[in-house]
Amino acid sequence: MKYSEQIHKIDLNAVGEQLRRAPEDVVLAAEERYHERVDAVSRACVERGARVILLCGPSAAGKTTSSVRLQARLRSMGRGVNRISLDNFYFPRDRMPYWEDGAVNYESIECLDIGLFTRLAGELLERGTAVFPV
Repeated sequence: MKYSEQIHKIDLNAVGEQLRRAPEDVVLAAEERYHERVDAVSRACVERGARVILLCGPSAAGKTTSSVRLQARLRSMGRGVNRISLDNFYFPRDRMPYWEDGAVNYESIECLDIGLFTRLAGELLERGTAVFPV
């Protein structure tokens, strides 16, 4: 998706007023735009013959939800799709890095078994099949 000038045309006062009057309409409109974007991305992937789609973003950004929706949409378009989630490559808790306050730092790349992911991704590319953790 290309950058859109529409980002600069949002009137926050109007959005605030809409939220006060009919919050459900704002949510429904946002959901509709989201689904339109999933459809557009799915069509673009099919048109371009994409074999790999990578999603990235911070925690709780909706990556898993978006990947599930993309998978469903692409399957409905006749494409075979498998999802691989880095969520399945976390080390056990005792191997995780911690913040200074003692909480697990789930945002750190050191939480992930990158070696295992690299090995399995290479196997998938080389052999066309691999067994990924779920």
